[in-house]
Amino acid sequence: MPLWAIFALLLSAMSPAMAQSRVRVPAVTGCWEASRPLGPTGGALAVPRDAPYTTIVLRDSGRVVLPRLGARERASWGARSYWQLRGDSVELTVFTGLQGWNARLAVRDLPRSMAGHATYLTDAVVANMAPMRAAVTLARTSCEPEWSALPITTRLPRSWERGEPMYFESQVERPAALAAGARLPNGVLSMRPLGRDEMSNAVPERPEVVVVQFVVLSNGRADTTALKVLYAQRERVLAAVQDELASLLSTVRFAPAMVGGQAVHQLAAWRIERVLRH
Repeated sequence: MPLWAIFALLLSAMSPAMAQSRVRVPAVTGCWEASRPLGPTGGALAVPRDAPYTTIVLRDSGRVVLPRLGARERASWGARSYWQLRGDSVELTVFTGLQGWNARLAVRDLPRSMAGHATYLTDAVVANMAPMRAAVTLARTSCEPEWSALPITTRLPRSWERGEPMYFESQVERPAALAAGARLPNGVLSMRPLGRDEMSNAVPERPEVVVVQFVVLSNGRADTTALKVLYAQRERVLAAVQDELASLLSTVRFAPAMVGGQAVHQLAAWRIERVLRH
C-alpha cells in the first residue's frame, strides 16, 4: 500500500477522536440538573434545604456556579468549585473547602447527560469510616436568562483542590505526622493527630486543648486556608483562636502522608494542647 494511502487511513481513524476532542468542552458547559443534591448535608435522601444544590452551571475555564443559592452562599461555594476534563471523564468538585462533593462523570452520553459517582467531602471526623460515595447523573436542563449575568467567584484552586487529590486518613498508608526533630511552637505543650478512637467533641481534661482540622500538604507544610476549629471547651477560645492557630501551624514541619511510596495531601484533624492562659 502506498504511503499516502496509509497516511489517509490513519487520518480517517483519527478524525472521529479529534472531532470528539473538539466538541467536548463546549458540550460540558451549560446548565445541568443533578439526580441528587451536591450540597452540604451528604444525606442519601433530599431535604428541602438541599434542593438548590441540584442545579449547576458549568462555565468556560472550569468555573462553576450554583444559580439557585443566595448571593453569599453562591460566592462561598463558587470560590472553590470547579470542573475539568480528565481523560474520558469530567471531574466536578462542588466544595466550600469544608463540605461538598467530588464527582467523576463519564462523557460518553454528552451533550445530553453525564453519569458517574460522587464522593462526599466533609468536615465531620468519623473514626474507622471511609467517605460516603453515591451514584449521580447530570442531565442537561434549560438555563434561566438571568443566570448568565451571575458573577463568577471561582479562584485558582490550590494543588490539593485541583489536579492533585487530597486524601482522608482512612485512605493513606501512612498518615501525616510531626517531622522528626520538629520543634513545637512557643506556648504549645503537645500536638498530635486525633486518635481513631477519639471524637472531635470529646471534653478534654484541660481547657486549652483544642481540636483543629487543616490540610497537611505533600511538602510537609500546613495549608490552613480551610482551617476549622472542631472543638474548644470555652467559647472565648473558639472565637479568638482560629487566626492564632493558623499562624502557629504555618511554622510547624510535618512528615506528609504517604500512598504508594509517594507523599500526598491529607485532610487532618489534630489535638493541640496549649499553655493555659487566664
